[in-house]
Amino acid sequence: MDISGRRARLRQAALAWAGLGSLMLLNTFFAELDIRSRVDQALDLGLGSLFVLASAVLLGLDIRIRGIAWSVWLARLLLVPGLWRMLVLIRDGLIRPAASGGNGWPLLQVAALINAALLSIALVLLARAGFGHDSTAISSQPAAIGPQAEGHETEGVEAER
Repeated sequence: MDISGRRARLRQAALAWAGLGSLMLLNTFFAELDIRSRVDQALDLGLGSLFVLASAVLLGLDIRIRGIAWSVWLARLLLVPGLWRMLVLIRDGLIRPAASGGNGWPLLQVAALINAALLSIALVLLARAGFGHDSTAISSQPAAIGPQAEGHETEGVEAER
């Protein structure tokens, strides 16, 4: 696998994870998708932001220890809770139970589906960074067509012309 291709994919995944994750956290906070006090929501927003930014930094560093690409494994690991969260957001967007007390934003389902869409983009880039194959090694080799592909010598053919 091409090192620069892997680094580029990890950098793209890290930027998407940080940027889209931050947008999701802000959307969750301002749309009041969580039915708790604002102080508890702000605390979760801070902790979530720290987790998203720390994992994005670790993804972007492309850490390799003893030949193991830890950033690639982190990208793979982040897919599991990310997919679970996306499924929960889709469920909340399609069949959200009514909020107790009737207070709340009337478009909570839309906010949950927006978060699911943002998360799906980040998950595609994480999957690409974690499991993506590099095709540049194959395409950088010249295609052998004609007599060279069959192992024939071409020196005599050129001398005859």
